[in-house]
Amino acid sequence: MASRRKALYLVTAIVLTLTLVGSARGFPRQFAAFAANLNAVNIIKYLSTTSQNETRPQASVGSLADCPVYPLTAATLQDARTAAAQRLEILNTRSWCWATARPTLAIGWRATLLGELGRDEEACKLLTDLKSTDGALAYARQSIDVGNWLSGKVYLRCVDEIAKLGMWVSPWRVAELYQRLGQHFEDVDQVDDAIAAYGEASYWHPGVWAMPYLRKAQLLWGQGKTVEAIDWLIAGIPRSTDATSAFYLWRELGEFMVARGAASDGLCAYQKARDVMDQVPSQNLPDTARQLTQERLYALAVQAGAAGSPCFEDYPELRAR
Repeated sequence: MASRRKALYLVTAIVLTLTLVGSARGFPRQFAAFAANLNAVNIIKYLSTTSQNETRPQASVGSLADCPVYPLTAATLQDARTAAAQRLEILNTRSWCWATARPTLAIGWRATLLGELGRDEEACKLLTDLKSTDGALAYARQSIDVGNWLSGKVYLRCVDEIAKLGMWVSPWRVAELYQRLGQHFEDVDQVDDAIAAYGEASYWHPGVWAMPYLRKAQLLWGQGKTVEAIDWLIAGIPRSTDATSAFYLWRELGEFMVARGAASDGLCAYQKARDVMDQVPSQNLPDTARQLTQERLYALAVQAGAAGSPCFEDYPELRAR
C-alpha cells in the first residue's frame, strides 16, 4: 500500500511538473489549436490552463490518478481519432475534476461533442443556457458551409432564442445565413421553408435587403398568393434605407400590379422606380437594366393611356411615398 501511495505521489509530481513546464514554454500545438477553436466560437474566454493562481477544485471522489490535468484531458477530447461518443463519455465521467472551476468550459465541450454526434437540439439547448450567440452562429455557419442544412436551421433557431434573452448578435451575419438557407430550400423545391427563411433574412437585416424580399414575394406569387405577395413588397418599401433596395422593390411591385390587371398602378410604381434609379450605384444596376427600365416605363404609359388614373387608389400607404 505504501509503495502504491509513493507511486501515486510520483506520478502526480511528474504531471504537475510537465504542466508548469508547458506553461513556461507554451502549449503543444494541439492544445493551442483547441483553445483557438473555442475562442473562434466565443463559447468561453480562454483561461490559461496552467495558471499558478488558479484554484483547482478538490476532488470529491476518486483520486488525482483518476483526474488527469486539464491539458491532457483537453487533448483527448479534441482527438478526432477517438469517436465522438467515446469522448463524450470521457467528458461525462471526468467533469467532476473541474466542475467548480470550469463549468462554462465543460458545457462548451459538451455542446461541441453533441453537435458532432448530430444531436443538434441538445447542443442548441446548452448554447442557449450559455447565452452564446457567437457559438450558435458559428455552428450554424459551419453546418451550412458543409451543406448540413437542417443542422444550420436548428442553430439559427438557437440564435433567435438567445437573442430574445437580450444577447447581441450581428444581424448582417444572421441575415446572410438565412438567405443561403432560403436559396437551398428553393433549389430543392421546399417552397414553404424557403419562404420562411427569406422572411427571416428580411427580418434580421437592418433596413431592407432587396434580395430576400424579392425572392419571398416571387415565391408567394408562384403559389397564387398574389395579395400576400404585393402586401409583402409594400411592407418593405417604407423600410428601404438605400436607393438600390427601393428601386428593385418599386420595380417588382410595378410588375405585380400589371400582372393583376392594374396597369395604372403598375405605371405609378415604375415611375417611383425611375425617380430613384439615378441614385443607384452603377455596380448595382448596369446600363442595360436602366435602359430596359425606361423602355418598360414607356410601354406601360402607352398601356395605361394618356389620361390614366390616380396612383394607388387602393393603397393609401403608397400615395405618400
